[in-house]
Amino acid sequence: MSHGGLGHEIGAGHAEVHGGLGLLEQVAHHLGLGLTLGYALLSCVGVVFEVLLLRSFHADFLTYAEPEDFLMAGLRHPVVLAFVVLSVLILAIAMGVVRLGRRLSGLYDRWRSRSDARPGMRFIRPAAAVLVVGYYFFIFTRFYASYGLVGGICG
Repeated sequence: MSHGGLGHEIGAGHAEVHGGLGLLEQVAHHLGLGLTLGYALLSCVGVVFEVLLLRSFHADFLTYAEPEDFLMAGLRHPVVLAFVVLSVLILAIAMGVVRLGRRLSGLYDRWRSRSDARPGMRFIRPAAAVLVVGYYFFIFTRFYASYGLVGGICG
């Protein structure tokens, strides 16, 4: 017996349901992990924002930073939180548009299925997504850091 005295068939039913869940349901199933990774992402964006912002003053953030600076970097400036929320919303909308396009257009669905069948596409599509997100991250974080100088975020 497993699962706290329950038979294996009860746990197996949960595994079948879990395998068919969408992204939102999986996030809800793993809420603690999702919140932790979200906060880590927010902190990373905040640290990059602080580094780029202080670089404009020829100061090095990493030299003078304390541990709480890394933990609170994402919450110190509201524009960083807005940047992360906006980025996640844009990504969710893009994924929704692709799913809607596959559902509504048979031609697009067939093209997408053919391109997914190519062995190189299994690597290229996720790699391209990471590169686009990374480019967006650094370009717009730099833009927001310069906005912080002009818009009065830093003082």
